Amino acid sequence: MAKGADDQAKDPSAPSDFETALKELESLIEKMEEGQLNLDDSVRHFEQGLKLIRHCEKSLQQAERKIQVLREQDDRPPQLELLSPGDNEEDPQ
Repeated sequence: MAKGADDQAKDPSAPSDFETALKELESLIEKMEEGQLNLDDSVRHFEQGLKLIRHCEKSLQQAERKIQVLREQDDRPPQLELLSPGDNEEDPQ
């Protein structure tokens, strides 16, 4: 079972991916900023927001690790080829 799927098995309310979690977090923030929630709802929203932040942080850390592994697998440093201004023009001769 994949790590993300394992996390979801522990918390069925956990979002399926980073983008979904971020959208949910933005929605919670908007509701809280409106100031129309009672204290209990505000606390629940705050708690859910913390869970979403942890989920997003974990997703970003996993992505960073994957990128690091991929970069380490490629033992050649990236090479950029610089073009001079006339390189793209066809030879008029």
